[in-house]
Amino acid sequence: MLDDTSLRQDLPALGQEQQLCLYKSMADNTSNPVSIKDLDGRYLYVNPVFTQLFNKTAPAFVGLTDFDLFPRDLAALYRKSDLEAQGSLQAIHQEEIIWVNGEERHYHSVKFGIRDQNDHLFATGQIANDMTTSKQTARQLWVSEERFRQAFEHAMVGMCLADTQGMLLRANPQFCRILGYSQQELEGMNVRDITHPDSKDITPTFIRQALAGEVSSAEYVKYYIHKQGHKVCCRIASSLVRDRNNQPAYFIAHASDITDSLRVEAELKRLANTDPLTGVANRRPFLEQMATELARVRRFGTPASCLMLDFDHFKSINDQWGHSSGDAVLQHFTQLCQQRLRVTDLLGRLGGEEFAILMPGTALDGALELAEQLRLWVADHPLDQGDQHIEFHISLGVTELSAHDHSADEVLARVDAALYRAKDLGRNRVEAAR
Repeated sequence: MLDDTSLRQDLPALGQEQQLCLYKSMADNTSNPVSIKDLDGRYLYVNPVFTQLFNKTAPAFVGLTDFDLFPRDLAALYRKSDLEAQGSLQAIHQEEIIWVNGEERHYHSVKFGIRDQNDHLFATGQIANDMTTSKQTARQLWVSEERFRQAFEHAMVGMCLADTQGMLLRANPQFCRILGYSQQELEGMNVRDITHPDSKDITPTFIRQALAGEVSSAEYVKYYIHKQGHKVCCRIASSLVRDRNNQPAYFIAHASDITDSLRVEAELKRLANTDPLTGVANRRPFLEQMATELARVRRFGTPASCLMLDFDHFKSINDQWGHSSGDAVLQHFTQLCQQRLRVTDLLGRLGGEEFAILMPGTALDGALELAEQLRLWVADHPLDQGDQHIEFHISLGVTELSAHDHSADEVLARVDAALYRAKDLGRNRVEAAR
């Protein structure tokens, strides 16, 4: 990767007029529209491609401003972006709309300030790329290092080039920031060196399929290893670029860091499926899991049971000790339950002080035994916090899931009836619905 210093060392000394011819020749022969304006917005130079867009000659532009050439609203936008480029130390990337022969075309525009040898700003340059052309045309720009360098270096997403063996040839600053490495560290590494074990098969699979001609591009989610050791999740869009002879040349990939987005998404999902007070499942995921278990019962005939429980005289606990103590009792109860349940059992809070337990692989007799153990366990473990000693009891209803049950709601209604029968018969007891 050449910088200005190395370029000056490799070239013979050129006079000012030769340098001007050199740069003008480069601009005249590029396939991108190029223009230069003075600080007041008057055109100083346009290359042949720029003039061809509007079927005009270069003299038709020189000395005029965008307000002389385009509709006022568009001209105002162009002028605004020119001023932004003049006030920035970095190139400005944006999308601009240009009407060409009555057709609206979208261009990715790179605008930058131009300074003299004394670092005085005296003009604004623009290089545009037609975004309305095919993706294949856009990808071909990557073959030309000089044309693609600005877009590559200033991209807001991570970008990298890798050879057909997975070795990283180029990595832009954003890709380096995502993974915590410097450009010098990343370039020369193999993609597998920074791939997390959870995603070790993704890249080799895509490379194999692409080289075999089965696919040319792919989008996938992949985990990388940050330089500091933690996992980074990225959404990748990768494509195989072929040369003029249709032979594989290199891979180009765009990487967007979605680690924080996934973390937020997971937290939102957890909050949506979790009772905020006790930390157990709320009604919706409990019913979803019961529906899944019911489908398993129908298909394989394996037993499963559901237990529903409610606190006896819970209102008196709130009245005597306060609602905060009532909340503490519910939290204490869920901790007691977790000590008695299996990993495969699911405890859920259906609402208020009503809870349910789904027990896969457990027939009714086993569920009744657990319910009785739980009733005694709760009675033997009151809540002690500070000077408060709060005893509480529960009533329980139990039923076994049946292949004839049409829905989880049907099971819930049956076990709910058993629970209220336990309450009607004196509370602090277990009743079954068969």
